[in-house]
Amino acid sequence: MRAPIGFFFFFFFHFPYEWVTILVSDALVSTGLVDLGYVYVNIDDCWSSIKRDTKGQLVPDPNTFPSGIKALADYVHAKGLKLGIYSDAGIFTCQLRPGSPYHENDDAELFASWGVDYLKYDNCYNLDISPKKRYPPMCDALNATGRTIFYSLCEWGVDDPALWAGKVGNSWRTTVALCYSEERDEAISGFTLQH
Repeated sequence: MRAPIGFFFFFFFHFPYEWVTILVSDALVSTGLVDLGYVYVNIDDCWSSIKRDTKGQLVPDPNTFPSGIKALADYVHAKGLKLGIYSDAGIFTCQLRPGSPYHENDDAELFASWGVDYLKYDNCYNLDISPKKRYPPMCDALNATGRTIFYSLCEWGVDDPALWAGKVGNSWRTTVALCYSEERDEAISGFTLQH
């Protein structure tokens, strides 16, 4: 399997929006990046509503994803791209949206029905349960859908994922989040950004 390249825009826009996903999709095509292999457009945390619906299903936030994820996936696929989505191996996502434990089969089926191609599976609010126990159920659930969904474990490298995650996912993160900070940039470069 080829390593996925594309665009996660959480730290750039600080919140996922349908319109941003469309903008990024269009830009990957218009700039020719898609021809270089940049085919994934990945939605990060906060795409879902604060609570599951009465059937226990995840629901896209109607304010930020008014057309829903299926329509967005269709748009992204029509551009020759692939859509990624986010969930968590803890009871909540990092931004306190519903996590997937005990809902792995339902969530995987839902993602597959929407046409999702990539899942970033985070590590927040994990109740100190070993990642070696929390990550395999989603692997099994994704495989059971019959749809190829790239499974990216976002375990932060705290439990040596290089030693075990290859049997569970397609990729795994080895560090905490790396994001832009003016303070860090100044400390590294010795320069202050002028606004």
